[in-house]
Parts: sequence; structure tokens; C-alpha cells
Amino acid sequence: MQTFPNCLQIGIADMCIRWKFLNRFIAYAHREPSQLELDKSVSSGKVIVAAFDMDDTLITSASSLRFNHSAFDWKFLPNVRATISDHIAELKKGDQPVVTVVFSNQGGVIPDFDSKSFLKLRGKVEGMLKALPCIDMFFAAAITKDPEQKKEFRKPGPGMFILLEEIIKTYGLDIDFEQSFFVGDAAGRYFDHSDDDLKFAQAAHLPFITTEEFFSLDKVPTFDTRKQYKKFRHIAK
Repeated sequence: MQTFPNCLQIGIADMCIRWKFLNRFIAYAHREPSQLELDKSVSSGKVIVAAFDMDDTLITSASSLRFNHSAFDWKFLPNVRATISDHIAELKKGDQPVVTVVFSNQGGVIPDFDSKSFLKLRGKVEGMLKALPCIDMFFAAAITKDPEQKKEFRKPGPGMFILLEEIIKTYGLDIDFEQSFFVGDAAGRYFDHSDDDLKFAQAAHLPFITTEEFFSLDKVPTFDTRKQYKKFRHIAK
């Protein structure tokens, strides 16, 4: 794993967030190592990864614009804070360490600590992490001119997940793929913008759960007669 030399450490009240760029264009934020559970003694040697997409899964634009126009133009979707907090708290009652991670494609972000696009992303992510203390790590695929990197690291490519796996292995742990999961909204249904989240989960060998199912949002109409839904009807199992 190649790590960009620059590292940015931010202190917000009693929260400390460290930022760095992995492979020069993956924006990676994490809490202090002492705040993570990865040092937790575990006989199985495995960690549960609770993973989520960000935009239109955890948060959406507060202004109703398609793209956030500032670091403050966002809000949580219904049920998000309570559902994640309760679910992660329940998982942490077990013997295995739990890591809660967000994976996001951010093709409009320039991978530079001083760029306006990064500062906007940073403000949004730090606000989200402050409001949801159970989230441990954040990965975002920013702009890259390398088509191979773009294919590998932007969802649905599994590159960001592979970076997480490498980080976890430095603690002498492996991922428990049976109990881990990924939640996202892009599942290839006729009303979705793509199937990137579904294919990302498949590439990472993680069970996939739709945003609507995990957060008990209003169900969309029955799609049994629609070809698009029949193709992806397995996603919400």
C-alpha cells in the first residue's frame, strides 16, 4: 500500500480525525487508533466490517440540489442515526471487534488538502463523524487521470475495500465475511442511477443490503413485473 507522505490531523472538541491520501488519490479519514476496536483481543482473529455508501444512503443534500454546494449542505436521511447507532452497539456486544466504514465515489474532489473540493468534502465528513461517533473510517475515491486506477478504486471496483483489508491485516486480523455487510442505494433497480453499490459488494465478497431495507424506509412499489427488478431481485435477501 503506497501512502502519500502528507497527513492532516484535525481536532474537533473531543474528536480527533486523521486524513491522508492513499495511492495519491484515495482520501482516507480515521479516528485515533485508541478509539478503534482493532486492538481488542479476539480468539477468532476476525473483525466484523459494517460498511456503508455515503450519498443517498447515509446523507443527502439539505438544499435538494443534486450536488452539495457547501460543506454544510447535507442532512441525514430518515432513521439513519438511530438505526446505525443501535445496530453497531448490538454488534459490539459480541466478542469480535467491529469496524464501521464508509466508502464513497467522489469524482469531483481534487486530491489536495488545500483544494476547495477537498475542503468541502472534509467539512461534510467531519460533521457526519461528529454526529455519528460509531463510524470509524472513511474512504473516498477522488479524481484520477489514470484509467486503470479509476477502474480499480472507484466503486464498483473493489480497490477501496482492498485498502481497508490491508489496514486490518496490520493488526493481525482478518475480515469475517459472513457477518460483515455493505449497505448502499445503487442496486441496479429501474429507479437507481446505477448498480455500483451492488457490484462493489459482490466484488468485495460482502453481503449486500439496500438502503431501504436496512433503514426501514418507505418501500418502493412492487416490481415483480419489471425486468429490471427481476434481474436484481436477489439483492435484498
